[in-house]
Amino acid sequence: MTLEIYDTTLRDGAQGVGISFSVSDKLRIAEHLDTLGVSVIEGGWPGANPTDTEFFAAMRTHRLRNATLAAFGATRRPGTRPQDDLQLRTLLDSMAPIVTLVGKTWDRHVADVLRTTREENLAGTLAITVEQIADIAAGNLPERELYRAKENLKGRIVLSMESTSARMNRLGKSVVTDSEILSLDRVVAEIEAVEPELVCELAMTLLAPERLSASGIGPNEERFLEALEPVTPALARAA
Repeated sequence: MTLEIYDTTLRDGAQGVGISFSVSDKLRIAEHLDTLGVSVIEGGWPGANPTDTEFFAAMRTHRLRNATLAAFGATRRPGTRPQDDLQLRTLLDSMAPIVTLVGKTWDRHVADVLRTTREENLAGTLAITVEQIADIAAGNLPERELYRAKENLKGRIVLSMESTSARMNRLGKSVVTDSEILSLDRVVAEIEAVEPELVCELAMTLLAPERLSASGIGPNEERFLEALEPVTPALARAA
C-alpha cells in the first residue's frame, strides 16, 4: 500500500506571520521535501505574486527525484469560460504536472473575492457537477483519476482501522448481515482489481439521467431550485 503526502508548506506555510519566502528559499525547501520522500509538493499560486511565478519558472529545469510539483489556484471567474480565464491559463503555463483547484463557497468569498451572488455561484457549481457526472457516465475516466481514487480509498480504510469504534462497527455489521470479514490485504486486492471499463460500465447505469436526483442543504429551497432549473429541469422537478 502506498501512502501519499501532499505538502502545502510552500503555500499554506508561507501565510504565517513574519514568513516571506524568496525564490531561493522555496527552491531549497522543495529540495528538502523531495529528499524526505513527500509525494506532492504544492509550490504556490503562479500568477498570484512574482515570487510564485518565478519559482514555477525555475522548477521547469529543476528535476525532482521523488515528488511531483503541484500548482494551486481557483476555479474560473464568474461569467468567464474556463478556456478564457487568464488565471487558469497561468496555471497551465506553469507546466506543473498537477493543478489543485479550490472552489469558493463561503458567503464572504463569494461576495468579496468572486464578486458575484450566491445564486450565480450555486448555478455555476451545479452546472460543473452535472457536466462531470455526464462525462463519467459517458465512459470518460482517465486512468490517473482512477489510480488516485484507489489510493485515496485505501488510505481511508487503513486510517479507519486505527479507530476502535470503526473496528467494532465492522464486526457488528458482519454479525448482523452474516457476512465475511475481509482481511485488509483482501480489501486492498479487491480495490486494485477494479478496471476503468468496469467503473464506466457501472457509472453508465447508476448515473443515467433518469436515475439521478438532487438535494440541497440550506435555508432557502427556492434559491436551490431556481439555480438547478436552468442546468437540468428534470433534476429540478425531482428535487
